[in-house]
Amino acid sequence: MLDFVSEPKIARSLVLKAFTTAERCEFTKYIIASCEELLKIYSESFQPHLFEETQVKLKECRQLFIMEEEVRTQYYFTRMMILKSVNSRKKNLDAADELIVHLEKLWANTKSYNVFHYLIQLKLLVWELKGEFLEIIPILREIETGQYRGITLNIYRLDLQSIILSLAFAYFRGKKYEDGLKYIKKNAGLIQKKSSAWFRLNETYFLTSMFLADYELAVDTIESVMQSEGFEDLPEDELVKWKLYSVYLILMKHGPAYLLKQHKQLIEKVPENVAGMEGFNLAVFIIQFIYYLDAADVQRLTAIRNELKGYMANHFKENFSYRSRTFYKLMNIVVENKLDQQKIQVKSRYLLNKLRSNQIVGSIYPEYEIVPLETLWQVIVEKLKSEETR
Repeated sequence: MLDFVSEPKIARSLVLKAFTTAERCEFTKYIIASCEELLKIYSESFQPHLFEETQVKLKECRQLFIMEEEVRTQYYFTRMMILKSVNSRKKNLDAADELIVHLEKLWANTKSYNVFHYLIQLKLLVWELKGEFLEIIPILREIETGQYRGITLNIYRLDLQSIILSLAFAYFRGKKYEDGLKYIKKNAGLIQKKSSAWFRLNETYFLTSMFLADYELAVDTIESVMQSEGFEDLPEDELVKWKLYSVYLILMKHGPAYLLKQHKQLIEKVPENVAGMEGFNLAVFIIQFIYYLDAADVQRLTAIRNELKGYMANHFKENFSYRSRTFYKLMNIVVENKLDQQKIQVKSRYLLNKLRSNQIVGSIYPEYEIVPLETLWQVIVEKLKSEETR
């Protein structure tokens, strides 16, 4: 440091600037580092009063830092345990709720933004896993104003971009589709164009339009994304995901017959059993099933059903993927009853009601419900009716 090279005044000025910035932003680690340097400077310049004041501040910050680091460790451990597997989630969600209560108390006592950061991240994660998206919206709307439970937050640390993305997603998963579209339109200008956040926000906008069956808006959105600068530079899994989105848009806007013209490989190829691709592959199986149903190809439908049966047994065993398992059972009814529309309508009634009443919750696997499964079932029913009249 400069204080040891005969420049104590410059050193003190620089360290005080670092201290002020760290304190303003609540970077406790750097407040401590600055205080330690100031102690050296005050010692060398024989300023006992300032030395004692800084020593008190340093002691307080070290205690706060220890607590904040414990919170950090607890958060990452809990996050790991509720995302590790379905069984681990079931066993640890109660512990996550208890930790939230504990963090709420720490936040109320310390007003530390570092505690708040892990508190809100954990709350959002737990609410998502439970499907409690409507609980998220009012909390995020308050945070968006710079407050939490009536207490002003550190504006230098508040990540408005993340709040916008989280709120847009909460509106979508909470089925507040019209509100979500309005919110995204209002705040889209605050997101840097062509950034990863911009693509994420447009993804939510696209999915919302698909769930509203506003396919013209969906077309405009996906064209804007795919023609944008930087689209081709996205990671491969993101490019593949947008391709799948376009396939579902073609299905809903033009019908299954158009799929083979543009997406022959996706329609004809059995998805590979790759870890982390479970939700994506299920979406591909469903689109293949609808395509071959349109062609009344019972043999291919049976083959898809059999592939999907093994896939479901391996990857979708628990209640957290209830909607996926229910839709598989509905497709199985179609195959078992050899496309007999009347029998299928009767036998599917119970499962369809269960599907309608089951909320969407967070999943261990990334979900790809691009169109509501209820809507896809209606597409299947219409195809069965049209096949009956041929």
